[in-house]
Amino acid sequence: MILPKPIPMISAHVSLADACASQTAEREGIANVPRAEDIARMKIVAAECYEPLWRSAGGAIRISSFYRSPALNAKVGGSKTSQHML
Repeated sequence: MILPKPIPMISAHVSLADACASQTAEREGIANVPRAEDIARMKIVAAECYEPLWRSAGGAIRISSFYRSPALNAKVGGSKTSQHML
């Protein structure tokens, strides 16, 4: 995945790179790059879900799955209506 430098943040503690990271995408050469409308929704989820959890856990939280492109979702066998794609 190629992202602009510096890597943009979608919330205080979540970078776009973290939100799009996927070992499967890297291994399989799948572009896991969100569209502008996906990024707008990702910012809301990061602010309203991740940040409160991050604060309550004292920062001891790591993102392991946030956004999946349709191609990545299909590769991992995700549901066609997976929230990962929204």
